Amino acid sequence: MRQPRRRTTNMTKHETTINYELYKVKAKSYYHDKWLNGFFSNFVLGGLEIIDEKAMHCKIDENTLCRNTGKKIPDMHGKRVYLYENDVCKMTWQDDCDNEKNFEYVFIRYDEDLCGFVAVGERGDQIDLNGFGDNDVEGIYECIVGNVFDNADLLSGKQKEKLK
Repeated sequence: MRQPRRRTTNMTKHETTINYELYKVKAKSYYHDKWLNGFFSNFVLGGLEIIDEKAMHCKIDENTLCRNTGKKIPDMHGKRVYLYENDVCKMTWQDDCDNEKNFEYVFIRYDEDLCGFVAVGERGDQIDLNGFGDNDVEGIYECIVGNVFDNADLLSGKQKEKLK
Protein backbone atom coordinates (compact mmCIF):
# COMPACT_ATOMS: atom_id res chain seq x y z
CA MET A 1 0.00 0.00 0.00
CA ARG A 2 1.29 3.44 -0.89
CA GLN A 3 2.45 5.47 2.10
CA PRO A 4 0.75 8.86 2.45
CA ARG A 5 2.95 11.87 1.91
CA ARG A 6 3.58 13.79 5.09
CA ARG A 7 4.42 17.41 5.60
CA THR A 8 5.49 19.01 8.81
CA THR A 9 5.07 22.59 9.83
CA ASN A 10 7.84 24.75 11.33
CA MET A 11 6.99 23.26 14.73
CA THR A 12 9.36 20.99 16.60
CA LYS A 13 9.46 17.32 15.79
CA HIS A 14 7.43 16.41 18.88
CA GLU A 15 4.58 18.87 18.35
CA THR A 16 2.79 17.59 15.25
CA THR A 17 2.93 15.78 11.94
CA ILE A 18 0.03 16.37 9.55
CA ASN A 19 -1.23 13.52 7.39
CA TYR A 20 -1.38 14.90 3.83
CA GLU A 21 -4.01 12.42 2.52
CA LEU A 22 -6.32 12.12 5.49
CA TYR A 23 -9.43 10.74 3.81
CA LYS A 24 -11.19 10.67 0.46
CA VAL A 25 -13.66 13.51 0.00
CA LYS A 26 -15.70 15.38 -2.56
CA ALA A 27 -16.45 19.09 -2.59
CA LYS A 28 -17.39 21.88 -4.95
CA SER A 29 -14.60 23.78 -6.65
CA TYR A 30 -14.31 27.29 -5.30
CA TYR A 31 -13.82 28.81 -8.74
CA HIS A 32 -15.69 26.55 -11.19
CA ASP A 33 -18.75 25.45 -9.15
CA LYS A 34 -18.16 21.81 -10.13
CA TRP A 35 -17.82 18.72 -7.92
CA LEU A 36 -14.34 17.28 -7.39
CA ASN A 37 -13.19 14.00 -5.83
CA GLY A 38 -9.84 13.57 -4.16
CA PHE A 39 -7.96 13.76 -0.90
CA PHE A 40 -8.50 16.58 1.55
CA SER A 41 -5.63 18.95 2.24
CA ASN A 42 -5.53 22.02 4.47
CA PHE A 43 -2.14 23.40 3.45
CA VAL A 44 -3.30 26.18 1.16
CA LEU A 45 -3.40 29.63 2.73
CA GLY A 46 -6.81 31.27 2.89
CA GLY A 47 -8.91 28.15 2.36
CA LEU A 48 -9.05 24.41 1.85
CA GLU A 49 -8.17 22.27 -1.14
CA ILE A 50 -8.53 18.82 -2.63
CA ILE A 51 -5.76 16.91 -4.34
CA ASP A 52 -7.54 15.25 -7.25
CA GLU A 53 -6.69 12.07 -9.19
CA LYS A 54 -4.29 14.03 -11.42
CA ALA A 55 -2.42 15.29 -8.30
CA MET A 56 -3.71 18.80 -8.95
CA HIS A 57 -4.37 21.05 -5.98
CA CYS A 58 -7.86 22.57 -6.31
CA LYS A 59 -9.31 25.17 -3.95
CA ILE A 60 -12.72 24.14 -2.62
CA ASP A 61 -15.75 25.67 -0.96
CA GLU A 62 -15.25 24.30 2.56
CA ASN A 63 -19.02 24.38 3.20
CA THR A 64 -19.45 21.59 0.62
CA LEU A 65 -16.79 19.21 2.01
CA CYS A 66 -18.21 15.65 2.10
CA ARG A 67 -16.47 12.60 3.58
CA ASN A 68 -16.54 9.18 1.91
CA THR A 69 -18.62 6.62 3.86
CA GLY A 70 -16.76 3.66 2.35
CA LYS A 71 -20.07 2.22 1.03
CA LYS A 72 -20.96 1.81 -2.64
CA ILE A 73 -24.46 1.97 -4.12
CA PRO A 74 -25.80 2.67 -7.62
CA ASP A 75 -26.19 6.20 -8.93
CA MET A 76 -29.19 7.18 -11.10
CA HIS A 77 -27.55 5.50 -14.13
CA GLY A 78 -26.95 2.17 -12.34
CA LYS A 79 -23.19 2.65 -11.94
CA ARG A 80 -21.91 1.67 -8.46
CA VAL A 81 -20.30 4.73 -6.88
CA TYR A 82 -19.15 5.71 -3.41
CA LEU A 83 -21.74 7.08 -1.01
CA TYR A 84 -20.64 10.40 0.51
CA GLU A 85 -21.76 12.50 3.42
CA ASN A 86 -24.57 14.88 2.30
CA ASP A 87 -25.67 12.61 -0.57
CA VAL A 88 -29.43 12.29 -1.09
CA CYS A 89 -30.60 8.73 -1.75
CA LYS A 90 -33.87 7.16 -2.71
CA MET A 91 -34.69 4.51 -0.10
CA THR A 92 -37.21 1.83 -1.06
CA TRP A 93 -38.98 -0.91 0.88
CA GLN A 94 -41.82 -3.36 0.42
CA ASP A 95 -44.86 -2.82 2.67
CA ASP A 96 -45.87 -6.11 4.33
CA CYS A 97 -49.53 -5.12 4.75
CA ASP A 98 -50.51 -4.15 1.21
CA ASN A 99 -47.44 -5.42 -0.69
CA GLU A 100 -46.87 -1.92 -2.09
CA LYS A 101 -43.42 -0.62 -2.88
CA ASN A 102 -42.75 2.61 -0.95
CA PHE A 103 -39.91 5.10 -1.06
CA GLU A 104 -38.58 8.21 0.64
CA TYR A 105 -35.56 10.42 0.19
CA VAL A 106 -32.87 10.27 2.87
CA PHE A 107 -29.62 12.15 3.22
CA ILE A 108 -26.34 10.92 4.67
CA ARG A 109 -24.60 12.70 7.55
CA TYR A 110 -22.01 11.96 10.21
CA ASP A 111 -23.45 11.63 13.72
CA GLU A 112 -20.93 12.63 16.40
CA ASP A 113 -22.82 10.75 19.15
CA LEU A 114 -22.82 7.46 17.22
CA CYS A 115 -19.32 8.05 15.77
CA GLY A 116 -20.58 6.98 12.36
CA PHE A 117 -22.63 7.78 9.29
CA VAL A 118 -26.43 7.71 9.39
CA ALA A 119 -29.24 8.16 6.88
CA VAL A 120 -31.75 10.82 7.97
CA GLY A 121 -35.34 10.04 6.93
CA GLU A 122 -38.23 12.38 6.11
CA ARG A 123 -39.46 12.35 9.74
CA GLY A 124 -35.97 13.17 11.04
CA ASP A 125 -35.34 9.58 12.15
CA GLN A 126 -31.86 8.12 11.67
CA ILE A 127 -30.64 4.75 10.40
CA ASP A 128 -27.09 3.74 11.36
CA LEU A 129 -24.98 2.82 8.30
CA ASN A 130 -22.12 1.19 10.23
CA GLY A 131 -23.89 -2.15 10.67
CA PHE A 132 -24.69 -2.56 6.99
CA GLY A 133 -22.55 -4.34 4.41
CA ASP A 134 -22.50 -3.25 0.77
CA ASN A 135 -25.18 -5.76 -0.23
CA ASP A 136 -27.55 -4.64 2.54
CA VAL A 137 -27.07 -0.97 1.74
CA GLU A 138 -27.69 -1.59 -1.96
CA GLY A 139 -30.91 -3.49 -1.14
CA ILE A 140 -32.31 -0.63 0.94
CA TYR A 141 -31.01 2.39 -0.96
CA GLU A 142 -32.14 2.26 -4.55
CA CYS A 143 -29.79 4.97 -5.81
CA ILE A 144 -28.05 8.25 -5.15
CA VAL A 145 -30.17 11.04 -6.62
CA GLY A 146 -28.06 14.07 -5.71
CA ASN A 147 -26.81 15.95 -2.68
CA VAL A 148 -28.17 18.36 -0.08
CA PHE A 149 -26.51 21.38 -1.70
CA ASP A 150 -27.88 20.97 -5.23
CA ASN A 151 -31.10 19.05 -4.43
CA ALA A 152 -32.43 20.55 -1.18
CA ASP A 153 -35.94 20.55 -2.70
CA LEU A 154 -36.05 16.74 -2.18
CA LEU A 155 -35.74 17.13 1.60
CA SER A 156 -38.55 17.53 4.13
CA GLY A 157 -38.67 20.33 6.71
CA LYS A 158 -37.49 17.98 9.48
CA GLN A 159 -34.55 16.85 7.35
CA LYS A 160 -33.55 20.46 6.68
CA GLU A 161 -33.55 21.09 10.46
CA LYS A 162 -31.07 18.19 10.87
CA LEU A 163 -28.73 19.83 8.36
CA LYS A 164 -28.04 22.68 10.75
